[in-house]
Amino acid sequence: AGLELEEEISPPGNNGMYEGVRYFTCPPFRALFCYLHDCSKDRRFEEMPVQPEIKTNYFGPKESPVIEGKVDPPKYISPMYIGRSRGIQGNKNSCYLDATLYGMFAFTNTMDYILSTPVDGHINQTIQKILRESVVNPLRECGFVGADHMRILRDLMSKSSTLVGLEDEEKEPEELLNVLFTEIFNIKPLLSFRDGANEISHVNLCQILLERDPHSSTMPHTQDLLTRYFVSQNLFFHTQPDLLLLQVPRSGKDFKLYDTVLPSAELQLGGLCGGVWGSCYICNKKPFMKCPQCYINQEFKHKYSAVPYCASCCTLVHSHPDRQSHVPESATNPTRGIRMVLSAVLCIHTSHYVTYCRVPAPPPLVPEEIAGSSTISPSPHSPYCWVFFDSMADREGGMGGYNIPQVAECPQLEDWLQNPAKLLHEKDRAPDFVKRLISDALLCFYIREKDT
Repeated sequence: AGLELEEEISPPGNNGMYEGVRYFTCPPFRALFCYLHDCSKDRRFEEMPVQPEIKTNYFGPKESPVIEGKVDPPKYISPMYIGRSRGIQGNKNSCYLDATLYGMFAFTNTMDYILSTPVDGHINQTIQKILRESVVNPLRECGFVGADHMRILRDLMSKSSTLVGLEDEEKEPEELLNVLFTEIFNIKPLLSFRDGANEISHVNLCQILLERDPHSSTMPHTQDLLTRYFVSQNLFFHTQPDLLLLQVPRSGKDFKLYDTVLPSAELQLGGLCGGVWGSCYICNKKPFMKCPQCYINQEFKHKYSAVPYCASCCTLVHSHPDRQSHVPESATNPTRGIRMVLSAVLCIHTSHYVTYCRVPAPPPLVPEEIAGSSTISPSPHSPYCWVFFDSMADREGGMGGYNIPQVAECPQLEDWLQNPAKLLHEKDRAPDFVKRLISDALLCFYIREKDT
């Protein structure tokens, strides 16, 4: 046996040659040749147990199909969509993507047009096909999308986008939305704003930027936050949105402007579209004037961007010395009420994203269907119920394993959202899923209903 030594020995040490034949090379006086039976293993380097090979391409026994064509969202929630191994399976920091796509497509078709709108480039066309047939369609028809489908989507998006790390790094939902809407599908921005100088701006997401109001509630509503933001910036919706993605006030992932924010079950946008919805705040007559300063000063509790008045009430209210500096505006051609309904809420806690979705409740079960069925609890006061989705709710197999997604029911969440006064006074006694919603809400999805 030929040995290389840690220290020099002279003689019989050499440089790896034995009887004129070189067997290996080492520094002078560091090699020694001896009989094998005179050697033993160094106890410092005893054999370590062989580690099992980590399988990075195995995501569990449950698979999801590829479904061609068009699949509509379910008409109502059913047991097929609830439980373990439901929703979108997460893998390698994908929760931001899983949670966003679940909120966009699982139970609403508002964004379905991006699944069929013509796109440029072979890679982008393939991304659209994968998103439609390997993600959205199986999610709606089978209630589950495997991580193998999502990995293909992420790899293709990484090749198409200028955003580095889409295939395996953690990103933020607004970055994903910009990639989807602007770089891949190149669609018209979701929102158009008009400022006081009549200049138009286009965005995909409305990010509320506000200083904390010391007079505001400890748990403000998104309706109030949106209205205060528009008033402070003198903004209006230039066009009436079909989908409003509303980001609650935050500074980064950790700092929150408010400890809790209540996502309003409905948003009324009439006053934010350049007009005033309703009647005179004082006498209920047809409004001719509106006053943003009355709203800003919180003297009048009104839920739109300006307090509406008829001509006589406007004169009377602004005769008060504290309001003589206000500048009322004309309220001619008032906009009809535009009602946006909350459909999903994206939440974040310690860099992990999850989603709450509002879905139609199932019809009442006839007696023969009740036996052995999984019950889903709708609100007794609403035809809707809520579910909670986490793409990495559990894990099987440690480092070499895979994530298990889960969709869980949120009983009576609709009732809590419809009764904000109760939630404000009893939030400490509210269920954990309610507390998590109001504490971690980041991005609210509102879809438009017909003018009311």
